[in-house]
Amino acid sequence: MFLAYSLLASIEYRMAQTGDSRSWQTIREQLATHRRNTMIMTDDEGKIHHIRQTGVPEPVHLDIYRKIDVTYRMKRFKETGAKRL
Repeated sequence: MFLAYSLLASIEYRMAQTGDSRSWQTIREQLATHRRNTMIMTDDEGKIHHIRQTGVPEPVHLDIYRKIDVTYRMKRFKETGAKRL
């Protein structure tokens, strides 16, 4: 619980340093639309494929990331595979 509060306080402090007075609720709502999805599929040979895809960040997401000094370098597409046991 303390760690979550510390992160929240740090984010609000960094935003305030840049002159941005958005509340935590607003920041959370705006960032909620930037998603990472995983599709899980099995092929004909029984191999399981996990395909992860990240959405393109919108200008509002990039603005918040820049203000809290978060570097956005997430791969847009990643695939991993495993054999069914």
